Amino acid sequence: MKWRYLLFPFALLYGTIAALRRWFYRSGVCKSYHSVIPTIVVGNLRVGGTGKTPHTEYLLALTKEWGRSALVSRGYGRKTKGFLLANNLSEEQQTARNIGDEPMQILRKFPTTIVAVSEKRAIALKELEKLTPPIQLAVLDDAFQHLPIAAGLKIVLTEYADPYYADLPLPAGNLREFASAAKSADIIIVTKSPENLLRDEADKIKEKLRLAKKQHCFYTRYIYNNINPQNRKAENIQISSSTPALLLTGIANPKPMIRYLSEQFTLIEHLEYRDHYDFKLHDLEKIKRGYEKLGEQAIMVTTEKDYARLQSSAISKEMDQFPIFVLPVRIDFLFDEKKNFNTIIEDYVRKNTKNS
Repeated sequence: MKWRYLLFPFALLYGTIAALRRWFYRSGVCKSYHSVIPTIVVGNLRVGGTGKTPHTEYLLALTKEWGRSALVSRGYGRKTKGFLLANNLSEEQQTARNIGDEPMQILRKFPTTIVAVSEKRAIALKELEKLTPPIQLAVLDDAFQHLPIAAGLKIVLTEYADPYYADLPLPAGNLREFASAAKSADIIIVTKSPENLLRDEADKIKEKLRLAKKQHCFYTRYIYNNINPQNRKAENIQISSSTPALLLTGIANPKPMIRYLSEQFTLIEHLEYRDHYDFKLHDLEKIKRGYEKLGEQAIMVTTEKDYARLQSSAISKEMDQFPIFVLPVRIDFLFDEKKNFNTIIEDYVRKNTKNS
């Protein structure tokens, strides 16, 4: 596209500034905080959704049997400021508006996990270090560019359909840094891969990623579970493939979800909002029209993240007039490499817990 060529000089400038910033931290000119808690960063180079939350959930589920684990997030989209320990808030205060939609989703699914939000992750880690019993692992969500933290293990996600090696920095492309920044990662995961991905194709992708010798590469795919009813009206509905479905999303990339639901239901309408969208009262009429268009037997389907946000939105009470279902998603590793990935994580946590 011609506009990409026109914007290339600005992309070069943007990428250079990001590269210099990373160099300042790597060389010690700018200081990074080393926590006594083993820390794993889950991030990406690309703006938008590459599957960070399902991969974060996988890590938390994997490590919770070893002891206390924590999620550290900036709490994107929240209306509060500073450090908050979500577990210490009352039930009424535990909302997406106070801690962010993704932390709220984690808190609901992993009630024994410590959930901390702060714009400055170092402050959150210092507060977590004070807790007893001690935290065995802190997972930092979307923090690959948060260089004031010196994470022990860094995981970068890149989407199969939109890999970072085929993109440019902003504004000509969608990258937050040059693709070469991925060299700082310990693990690269190619996400949302097709289930039938051949090893030959995977090897070609790995070549294009230009991995360093120390780096590991894995491929994961999305697995959608059965939709779950979220309110009383939804519990009374018998669902079949002929049930009309209104899909309501405010996520970066709803395409995989649309593809899956299109295989489950013959009639789908999609209402799409931007990522982390805060639903307003005026959105209710549009949602109501979309639902009524499908008829009385229709259901509403949304993501776990969107539902966490809807519950604390201006239209939370009004949404109970619709039968709402949530579509859970989890990840699985291709080529029987789950055990290899788990071993890397286990070895890192156990080694560093022993030393801390």
